[in-house]
Amino acid sequence: MKNLLWWAAALGALAAAARGQAPAAKPASPAEPPDAKAPAKKVLNLPHIRVDLAKRQIEIAAEIAQRDGPLELLLCHQGERDYESLLRTKAKPSGLHAALLALGLRPGKAA
Repeated sequence: MKNLLWWAAALGALAAAARGQAPAAKPASPAEPPDAKAPAKKVLNLPHIRVDLAKRQIEIAAEIAQRDGPLELLLCHQGERDYESLLRTKAKPSGLHAALLALGLRPGKAA
């Protein structure tokens, strides 16, 4: 589970870098009580994908596909090219696309 959270944080940092922004820093003093008037967090739960709109983070339920061998992909759908991927997931690519669109990202164009 720690590896999954680490990868989710790493993917969030990559997404922030792609937007040209620095990743959000944690508050300096976590001991402060949360503001009672703070809006509720907006979270979308898709199959095997969790989208936190307030934090602009996507968490994908995944497992390690291989530890050794040639690496072509970071993440793949279970049963498709997991022999050359680091992680595999049951999440559908269309679900990940929907999560990225929910964060306000736009589809790119092939070079």
